[in-house]
Amino acid sequence: GGRGTRLEPWPAPKPLMPVRGITILQRLIDHLRTRFCDLVSDVVVCTGYRSDDIANAIFFGGHDRVDISDAGEAATMASRLLKVVFDRSVREKILICYGDELADVDIAALLKSHQGAALTFTAALATTPGGTVCTSGDKVQIVENKERLINIGFVIVEPKCFEYLKPEDGLSDWINRVAEEERVNVYNHLGRRATINSLADLKYAEEVW
Repeated sequence: GGRGTRLEPWPAPKPLMPVRGITILQRLIDHLRTRFCDLVSDVVVCTGYRSDDIANAIFFGGHDRVDISDAGEAATMASRLLKVVFDRSVREKILICYGDELADVDIAALLKSHQGAALTFTAALATTPGGTVCTSGDKVQIVENKERLINIGFVIVEPKCFEYLKPEDGLSDWINRVAEEERVNVYNHLGRRATINSLADLKYAEEVW
């Protein structure tokens, strides 16, 4: 998750935003540790901005077997991932989760849908703010409340995919580059979810959870 500038006056990084008294990060770790402890062997939180605050939250939250990888204050998403892969000499598939996305994704079902793929990302139906632009020939129309599939993270990645990752990449850039050469699957999530980028998003997340 990023700096959370759209959540002001909240002063902390987005993963530490409480949703009904429990931070996004804690909810995410609990989801992985409680429901899927047989599938998730290690949890590494990839930090940059205000890493010490996140580390303290993990420590005081009583999470064991959760490590911190601090790539520096100005680190990009990709450089944070590459640091973990390099430092740990990653040789097996990993699950990447956003730090500002809450979703009750079934990791076992996600893993099953990954069979034979180099990368599998999770998508969910969402309404486009402002409406979706639809074109047909010369006709242009804005359709309100039209749902479309969006990427919500929860990405299973085989080690070879990191050969395609550049430090300046966003997750979508990386997925698209992998898809040019390798098999990429999409797992459709039908459960609860909320991306928390604004106070309105937070209100919605607190209604859902």
